[in-house]
Amino acid sequence: MVVLKPKQNIMKSIKTFIITCIFSLTLATLNCFSQSGKGASTNMKCLIVSDIHFSPIFGTTASDSLKQWLDKASFSEWISYFKRTPAQMQLNSNLYYQDSNYAELISAIANMKRRLPRPAFIVICGDFIWHNATPADSTLKKKTIQFIAGLFKQSFPGVKIAPTMGNNDTYGQDYALQ
Repeated sequence: MVVLKPKQNIMKSIKTFIITCIFSLTLATLNCFSQSGKGASTNMKCLIVSDIHFSPIFGTTASDSLKQWLDKASFSEWISYFKRTPAQMQLNSNLYYQDSNYAELISAIANMKRRLPRPAFIVICGDFIWHNATPADSTLKKKTIQFIAGLFKQSFPGVKIAPTMGNNDTYGQDYALQ
């Protein structure tokens, strides 16, 4: 049995993440080229997204009751909640180096759509989830990934999306083996 030291665990996680991204990108590219003979342009561009780090509990004390409500709420109820929550609708440079709130997420997706309205495919290279989430947040993490996927599907209808898991997306602690 090989016991990895903490630094080796991080390196192994990073290596796994990179390999997963390359594999997903390769599959998506091959799929795009296989469809190019069916009338699609051979000069298509893809969209690669990474490190969204969206926090549905941004700017709150992250109470258990809010987490439970978010877990049970629908896609449209999440949007309604975010639109009436000032911390979620704040968009300014003071938020650099923090997890994303709803306003930043929507702004980023709108910018992607403006720059590349119809990509051949989208690869999301992980880290959908906010920093410092705990294993107890596993249900909310899953719902958050579904919410983000819904926003991308809404903004890019019919475009194939290849998501990969990042170190923050695990059901365990950050950088837990996946």
